[in-house]
Amino acid sequence: MRIHPRPVASAAFAAGLAVAVAAAGPAWTGSAAPRSMTSDQLSAVAVVSGSNAWAVGYSTSTGWDRTLIEHWNGSVWKIVASPNPAGSSANNQLDSVAATSRSNAWAVGQFWNGSSWQPMIARWNGNSWKRARCPDPGGKSARDGLAGVAGTSASSAWAVGEYSRRSALHALILRWSGGSWRQVSSPEPRGTTASSLSAVMAISSSNAWAVGAYFKGLSERTLIEHWNGHGWHLVPSPNVAVLRNALNSVSGTSARNIWATGASDNASDFQTLTEHWNGRKWRLVPSSDPGGPNENNELFGGAVTSPASALAVGDYFNGNYDQLLIERWNSAGWTQQSVQNPPGFTLGTLYGAAIAPSGRAWAVGFYFTGSSMLTLIERWNGSLWLVVPSPNR
Repeated sequence: MRIHPRPVASAAFAAGLAVAVAAAGPAWTGSAAPRSMTSDQLSAVAVVSGSNAWAVGYSTSTGWDRTLIEHWNGSVWKIVASPNPAGSSANNQLDSVAATSRSNAWAVGQFWNGSSWQPMIARWNGNSWKRARCPDPGGKSARDGLAGVAGTSASSAWAVGEYSRRSALHALILRWSGGSWRQVSSPEPRGTTASSLSAVMAISSSNAWAVGAYFKGLSERTLIEHWNGHGWHLVPSPNVAVLRNALNSVSGTSARNIWATGASDNASDFQTLTEHWNGRKWRLVPSSDPGGPNENNELFGGAVTSPASALAVGDYFNGNYDQLLIERWNSAGWTQQSVQNPPGFTLGTLYGAAIAPSGRAWAVGFYFTGSSMLTLIERWNGSLWLVVPSPNR
């Protein structure tokens, strides 16, 4: 039995193809139907300091998804109240979080408005999470949502995802410049039939990167865009497979050290995909596939501290169940790291990672006990990945 809560990439969903790599975060259910199983999961994590970190996702204890936000105060993780614009009888989900200070953080996702998915943005003001107004370019009856967010200050942030117009899916980029969120033009490669952005990162107000995937006919290709302070521009990116390639995360430390992670597939099984920007071009870098070439191996999140230190997280299939996957880059290559499984673990996935200024790292996702999906938070203590207790609704 293989249980995987991540649906196929939204770009593939819109194209009618059940064959794509998943987008960042435990993405949309695709319908407004209530769930029959209790589930709590975390899709992303952001760190400000050793005593200030955020994790976001969603919780399903009443049949409907409710936003889930948890905060680390240096000692424990605690649930913090978060907005649910769809109410208690429809789905609300968060896929990404970014924080720049104790009084400024952003979380993005989507909610069901009764007929379709709509984009959602929430902001932490130092005291509470409040919903923020944001553009909805597809309109109230179209499928729109946000999968990634990044910021450099209280007056500079980006959010990315997708929107639907005239039955076609397009990459969506929103910009916060201190007053309101507004849509910014996102270029598409020639011949694109559908495109979506999964993640965004910003080095400065004039240097940001966004990644995802686009379809050209039946072929899914990596999509990378760069903000140079004046506009977003396509940057050529490599692909491994003929059929399916997608990037789910992007992170970096400088204009010459950016990593993007995802997965690729030529047949029926995904293999991990990592790409590096050295200031001139993106190149493929071999990564570990512990499940082997005939089983799924996928990377969903990543974090970088220096040219010699980076993390990528996801899962791999061991022939029976999904297993937690953490890989570390040490300038010589990517190597798999041992991960502690929580009690009752049957299967699980890690969706997001972040590294604190001290070098200590966090990874978040979910694990399945056989009857329930529960939040999962792992912490790197300098030598080991260990489970840290996290609340569930």
